[in-house]
Order: sequence, then structure tokens, then C-alpha cells
Amino acid sequence: MKTVAYNPSPLEVDFANALIILQKDIQKHLQGNQIVNIESNINRDNPMVKFSLVDKDGDPTNFDVRRRHVHPDCHPLHCPAHPADHMA
Repeated sequence: MKTVAYNPSPLEVDFANALIILQKDIQKHLQGNQIVNIESNINRDNPMVKFSLVDKDGDPTNFDVRRRHVHPDCHPLHCPAHPADHMA
């Protein structure tokens, strides 16, 4: 493996930034629902981008987008070696 920095990795940061940059393009595909805010924490381990939306009925909702690490030797739903990576 060539990547030496994983917490966060350059790919995680780039992907989180791409989501933020593409906010207006994403908005176009939400069929009348509206993104009202985006929060990010791209400098932490497993960066997260939180989208706050208002649906067509005016109800608020949130979507959290973050990387989910699955260790290659672990079951995708449970990993005793990495329990924090599998929390919902």
C-alpha cells in the first residue's frame, strides 16, 4: 500500500470536499426538496458531511455522509477489532 496518511486519508478529504462543491448540482436532483445547510468535519478521522434538508412538506431532515471502514478480515456488519467503525 502506498498511502501513508489515513486519519483522514487524502481520498476521504477529497470526497468530502467534492460533496460540498457539488451542492448545487445535487440540489437539482432532489425533486423540490431543498438543501438548507451543509456542515463538514473533514479534518477528523473518518470525515463526515452533514446535509440539512427541508422536504416538499416543509419537514426538516438530515443526511450524514461518512466513510465506513470495513477491515478486510472482518465481517461487514461486525468487527471486534474495529467496533467503532461499524457503529450506526
